[in-house]
Amino acid sequence: MPQRPLVRRLGPFRRRGDHRLERHRRRHSLHAAAGRGQHPQPALFLLIWIVGGALAFAGAMAYAELAAVRPRAGGEYVYLDAAFGRLAAFLTGWTSFVAGFSGAIAASAVVFASYLGRFVAGASDGTPLVTVPIPWVPLTVSRQTLVAVSLIALMAWIHVRGVGPGRIVGNALAALKVSAIVMFIALGFRSAPAPPPIWSRPPAPCAQPRGCWRSCR
Repeated sequence: MPQRPLVRRLGPFRRRGDHRLERHRRRHSLHAAAGRGQHPQPALFLLIWIVGGALAFAGAMAYAELAAVRPRAGGEYVYLDAAFGRLAAFLTGWTSFVAGFSGAIAASAVVFASYLGRFVAGASDGTPLVTVPIPWVPLTVSRQTLVAVSLIALMAWIHVRGVGPGRIVGNALAALKVSAIVMFIALGFRSAPAPPPIWSRPPAPCAQPRGCWRSCR
């Protein structure tokens, strides 16, 4: 049976949101508050974001080249199967399913519930409502858990309906996210106090007055 060619339903605006860049954004969104506490210097904190973004962008470009060489459905399973064999592709696929993608999705849902708690009372409440005694990792259900699971179920339902609804929702969320980031950057530059001009600053004290006098002459 001949294989049908893949239908190109995603344009350049949507393809820019490669999952590698999304993983980078999720990790930084989850640990942004802790990062600011560990790195009180704003320049160092911004440098970490820039380096992480550059690495994520390099991974996205590598995936784009691989997709152009092997335009088949399957993602990294197809690439690893061609490079290292079926076993490596099988193990990587299950790792992505169990930990890689599922962990990133869960982290994003928890961050959403935490931020939603600033506007909706109780949405980020982590007080256990029900605890299931599972060995090693007890399963705890809280209001924050219910909000996160509801968000995952909603997004799954949207994407199951087809590429079209998922593309529309993804584009809308991406535009909202980028607009918010640009707005925060503009507000930061606007609200930052301007440094005083150089001529209004007091002169630095000189340890050797005679040397200073000679240099001024």
